[in-house]
Amino acid sequence: MKTDIHPNYVDATIVCSCGHTVETRSTKEHISVEICSNCHPFYTGKQKLMDTGGRLARFQAKLETVDADAAPSKKKKANVRTFTPAVDPKVLAAKAARAEAKALEDAKRKKEAEEAEKVARAEAKAAKEQAAAEAAAAPAADADADAAPADDAAPVEETASDAPAEEAAPVDDAPADDA
Repeated sequence: MKTDIHPNYVDATIVCSCGHTVETRSTKEHISVEICSNCHPFYTGKQKLMDTGGRLARFQAKLETVDADAAPSKKKKANVRTFTPAVDPKVLAAKAARAEAKALEDAKRKKEAEEAEKVARAEAKAAKEQAAAEAAAAPAADADADAAPADDAAPVEETASDAPAEEAAPVDDAPADDA
């Protein structure tokens, strides 16, 4: 080895942010690290949340503080246009119009359903009344039928034995081909 060209190799202490220390040799005497094998999730099996607030939460908090401090300053700021669809008046108006149209359509459908149900109830009521009227008229008709002589009774229908034999299915008299 050449002399005076290599750095000094000394005893070093490595200190983690969790408090764990390791003694080793290095070209530096003191080394600070943020994470080590005692606190890294890969080695411990536990998940340690390094970032308690997500990027979106930090951005929203930052945006709220900017909105609160919206007082005009004397410094000239760059003209930056941001697009926020939830706050854009045109988008809000369009959403409100769609919601109103949907509400009107739902009300119209509900009214039509109620009218159809009302008509169905009226038809069912009319059918019940008609059945009750027929039931009331039927005993009076039966009483008149009992009073009438037997000669006026309706003719009796023919039975299967009285039917002509010609109506029976024809029999196939053609000889079968025996091949």
